[in-house]
Amino acid sequence: TANVTDGFSLVSNGGMAQFRDKNGAIITLSQRAKANYNNWAAFGDVVQALVDMGIFDAA
Repeated sequence: TANVTDGFSLVSNGGMAQFRDKNGAIITLSQRAKANYNNWAAFGDVVQALVDMGIFDAA
């Protein structure tokens, strides 16, 4: 699990994840895959990448 920090907010939007930065800009991340497992695995990779970039703090 990741905690949103430093002005970023995570918005649920169907199958997409939208991140709103401190300036109000929205970054939309969308991953298409054939299986739900693959979707969640891809989303986990995205979150981990954001943690590595310092956008999120690992909980």
